[in-house]
Amino acid sequence: MPYRGTPVARLRAVIAAQREIASHGIDIQPVMNATTACARELTMATAAVLELSERDELVYRAASGTGTEALGKRTKIEHSLSGRALREGRILFSNDAEHDDRVDQEARQALGIRSVICVPLLHEDQELGVLMAYSHERGFFEEDDISTLELMGGFITTAVAHAVAERAWRGTEQSFRALAELAKDAIITVDIHGTTTFCNASAEHMFGYSEQEILGQPFTMLLSERNPMREAMDEGSFDPARTMPKLRTNMELMGRRRDGSEFPIEFSASHWKVQGQTNFAAIVRDVAERTRLEQVVLEMAQTDHRTGLSNRRSGEEAIRREVARALRYGSAVSVVLLDIDHFKRINDSAGHAGGDEVLERLGELLRQRLRATDTPIRWGGEEFLVLLPATDLDSAFRLAEMLRGLIESNAFNVVPQVTVSAGVATLAPNEHGEQLIGRADAKLYEAKNAGRNRVAR
Repeated sequence: MPYRGTPVARLRAVIAAQREIASHGIDIQPVMNATTACARELTMATAAVLELSERDELVYRAASGTGTEALGKRTKIEHSLSGRALREGRILFSNDAEHDDRVDQEARQALGIRSVICVPLLHEDQELGVLMAYSHERGFFEEDDISTLELMGGFITTAVAHAVAERAWRGTEQSFRALAELAKDAIITVDIHGTTTFCNASAEHMFGYSEQEILGQPFTMLLSERNPMREAMDEGSFDPARTMPKLRTNMELMGRRRDGSEFPIEFSASHWKVQGQTNFAAIVRDVAERTRLEQVVLEMAQTDHRTGLSNRRSGEEAIRREVARALRYGSAVSVVLLDIDHFKRINDSAGHAGGDEVLERLGELLRQRLRATDTPIRWGGEEFLVLLPATDLDSAFRLAEMLRGLIESNAFNVVPQVTVSAGVATLAPNEHGEQLIGRADAKLYEAKNAGRNRVAR
């Protein structure tokens, strides 16, 4: 499922990963194995590892690639980049792990890690664990890899939470019920006769029934009359022990709400025995969630995860559109290429978290001060590009000066002052977007060589 390419390819790969993980129902080990396999394939990493939180440690419970050699390995939460990601509740990554003091160097050397992404799996207030992807190459991961794993984190967390819930049921029913109530998907348990024995709050909300109205009733009351399962039960031939296990893999059915309205659902099931009695659990998801997911994927394919601005790929598409429009109608279009001065010093003095804060704050300033028609873009690293439709060179220069002064005078929490250098260019007749950016880049270096904290045109 490699996705590096178009946003559409990425969308298909992420949705395929979601279906693959969901197809394993709520059996915890297959869910975790599928999670690491999908994460590794999506990022083309050397390995992917799923670490579960156990007290003050993270334990390697599933892995793909070379990470399988480390299964069972334990690391202290407070000593690792994964642990820091879990406690801070945000994705952390390093493209130079060998020289990153946040990384557990003993573990890094043992696994040969040079680049790493850590995605925390947080379900409500529960710290489930961390999904980690790593490479033996320095500078391996791209912004899209981080965005993809950030998106995957949502449905991976749900899948793992459900799987943990089943494992808890095997220990005590009380633990299962507590965890199931946290789930956003509907969780329903059924006995050997097809009678509903448990439903969580999400099931009540999804189907419009109260818990009292569902419990003790045939499970198929929640299904459309057009479903084969319901038809079989109405004829007295429904056999949960034979039918439910066949539904382990994800399949689509039609659900029916209390008011009689029908809606498409995704359904997966699992079964186990407790004290000799067979039990069945079903996870039901409204397929409308998939539409939301697809929209999120498309949005993330166009957005830089750190600053919330357009990313380079979507920025390049916007530039092509504006250049084509300008050439067609003879209108002006300009760009401003900004670069944070001495950004490495900021990282060295304030740490990577401080550098991230500067990038986020600069992105916020650009969004606040630009026109609705302008497009601010995270061009890469500490570089930002502003696309200015219907703007000539003089106007673009004045705007760049305004932004430079705004950033210089703005208060940043992590360092005393931040300055930028900028290059400005306006589209020439019969010029391509690449040539326009190239001229802005040349002007940026003029500003850098002239002493920084200035604008060149």
